[in-house]
Amino acid sequence: MSRKQDKSQTKKDLESWRVLLQRIMLSFSSEEERKEFIQSLGVDRVSVGRWLRGEASPRTWRLQGLFKAIPPAHRQAMLAALQEAFPDFLPDAAIIPETGNENGIPSIFYQVIKAYRDFHAAERFQNICTSVLQSCLSQIDPSHLGMELVVAQCLPPGSDGKIHSLRERVGVGTYPWQNSLYEKKYYFGVESFGGYALSIGKPIIQGREECPFKLFNEQLNRVQSIGAFPIMRAGEVAGVFLLYSCTPSSFFTHQVLQTIDAYTMCINLAFDEFYDVHHIALNVMPDVERQLPILAGLAKRIASTMVHSAQHGEHLSPTKAEIKVLSEIEEELLVLGRDPLCP
Repeated sequence: MSRKQDKSQTKKDLESWRVLLQRIMLSFSSEEERKEFIQSLGVDRVSVGRWLRGEASPRTWRLQGLFKAIPPAHRQAMLAALQEAFPDFLPDAAIIPETGNENGIPSIFYQVIKAYRDFHAAERFQNICTSVLQSCLSQIDPSHLGMELVVAQCLPPGSDGKIHSLRERVGVGTYPWQNSLYEKKYYFGVESFGGYALSIGKPIIQGREECPFKLFNEQLNRVQSIGAFPIMRAGEVAGVFLLYSCTPSSFFTHQVLQTIDAYTMCINLAFDEFYDVHHIALNVMPDVERQLPILAGLAKRIASTMVHSAQHGEHLSPTKAEIKVLSEIEEELLVLGRDPLCP
């Protein structure tokens, strides 16, 4: 590129993405918000200052993070400006803005509504969770820093009409977790971080070292921060949306929390059963090591239950047989949880 072309490009940059970035920074009402925004860019204040003055440009691998950090209302303009300055830049499809979009995720919203309309209850949960978790992950961890998203569901009420535990259903993650949707299986209760969030009915974010509750995760040694967001509708609860991150709790900026809240609302439509918060009476669940021997035979128990029911003239669907077995397993785990020697 000639010096003349280089000057022309710099001038064009200063009139586009740099000016827009400066305008966005000036739009924040407090220094704290401005500081959070700079942190979300993934660079320090000095680097941002050099960008704004035209003394430096983001490295190619930082453009994705820069675009993701831009408030949704400014993404359309920033996308055009970045692609003018960096023709090879292609943003993650999940965060490309659309006309009339104020919350940043209209496409996933319509996917969820369509799934809610088109699928029966048995298929709806899996379909909605697949779309929502994959889209959410690409939004909040586009650089693959390491995060797992998990949806957990309340077990049906026991004979006393109370909810005693939750069970993980599905998860998706970036390395060191799997990047395609997979089934989860562990039960947890009052001793857990997710159980506490459900009991108080409020989202919680904490650093792992500060967390006084049990965490059920295979990659716990890599986790630095965690989040739990109750899945609620009109004051009733269905489960918890859990996040395990390999980055510090400072990662959960106000903007990230808004994004997660929007996705939690989408997950809401995957559930049919919601329970009065006054019926939440979580008990203690045993550690993963004591759950594994019981959970290992889940598929076989479901099949046996269906065969046994058929032999006695009662034909259970796979879904109903699974619910029956899961409730039986919950009872067995509750007994283990009441053991004074339970870890």
